[in-house]
Amino acid sequence: MTTTLPDDDERVHGWVTVPEARAVWPGAPKTDDVLVRMLVAAHEMCLEYAPELGPARYPELYEPQFRQAVPERFRQAQILQARAIWRTTRDNADAESIGGDYEINTPTMTGRILQMLRPPSMTGLIG
Repeated sequence: MTTTLPDDDERVHGWVTVPEARAVWPGAPKTDDVLVRMLVAAHEMCLEYAPELGPARYPELYEPQFRQAVPERFRQAQILQARAIWRTTRDNADAESIGGDYEINTPTMTGRILQMLRPPSMTGLIG
């Protein structure tokens, strides 16, 4: 999901903007279009595992204050998953096309990313 904000630098793709992703991911895809595709796919995957956030689940659809309610670890998990998708896409010539000349292959989420979205202390595990 992407917003239609007038300034591309402030456009939120899931929980992250393109400049935020580039700030912590030096090897990000060179073109914004490809990076956005990775971020959106990663956000969709993270949503499947992340706990409910209410309106902050889709902060781009609501007022800016809801974006502040998204935990930083969720933003970082989205970027890490986008990196994993990008790495898999580059390394795998058999990936499926998602329009145009770009292909995407979605890897499973690593334990590190899963724990960022749901730390063990928050999963309700009872021994």
